[in-house]
Amino acid sequence: MGRIVGHILLLRSALGVAAVLTAFAFGLVLQYDRATLITLALLAGAAVLRVLANSYLSVLQALEHVRAVAVVKSEQALVLAIAAGSWRPVQPRRRARSGQ
Repeated sequence: MGRIVGHILLLRSALGVAAVLTAFAFGLVLQYDRATLITLALLAGAAVLRVLANSYLSVLQALEHVRAVAVVKSEQALVLAIAAGSWRPVQPRRRARSGQ
């Protein structure tokens, strides 16, 4: 069982990295600004991590390790709460006036 889980996580990791790189490449082709590219990469990376975590949690639930599942879910919620609490909007840059 452990070997199968390892193969699943490896496959999902490889596909996730490919998806992140593809999303970033599309951002470059569409000429997104720097902040948008960084946001795109962070959100795509977070989605990959979530898919990997859900795969691992499914295995834990199948093995009836419910306590471990609860711990991981609470850690995910805590990290999300910290990230949401530390977020602040980006202030637009003021353009310099050309005549002064």
